Amino acid sequence: ASGAALLLAAQGMNTAGRAALGKKKYKDSTRYFRRSAAAYEALLEWMDANQLDDAQKREAHIRAIQIYLYVQDPEKAGPHLQAIYDPNRKEHFIERGIALVEQMRKNYREALQRWQAIEKGVERRTNDWFEARFYIIKDMAEAGQKEKAIKLLKFTKVLSPGLGGAKWKPRFLKLE
Repeated sequence: ASGAALLLAAQGMNTAGRAALGKKKYKDSTRYFRRSAAAYEALLEWMDANQLDDAQKREAHIRAIQIYLYVQDPEKAGPHLQAIYDPNRKEHFIERGIALVEQMRKNYREALQRWQAIEKGVERRTNDWFEARFYIIKDMAEAGQKEKAIKLLKFTKVLSPGLGGAKWKPRFLKLE
């Protein structure tokens, strides 16, 4: 298959996955997203065989990462993250992806360190900050630091009583 055909297949399955998700057909969306990821995998193989530039490969890796994180498949997301990870560049998407993969793998101490670094690198009280703070508290509790997690949750509630609004507040409240 040609690169263009593989890209069209990947994009088409991704579009079908989003449509199914919009209709709350979660099993269908997951199936379409997995097919899209498989097409991105084939596209990456084709790109390697045809020596395409790194920017195009990076974009295909990013698409695969997004899909594998959505379908909660850390074992498949991990290699794509490794392929584009540069420790000298702090890229929020990559750092977040690594933290989520560690979270899904139940490597809570590693995930905690990643989320703490993310929290330090984002503006306070933004969506990214609330996401990082949520996972910091969750990972502390999972890693056996429950008292520390409870204190941080209480402090967060004082600091930001709205707890990030409709998106994050219910999640924080479930941690109690």
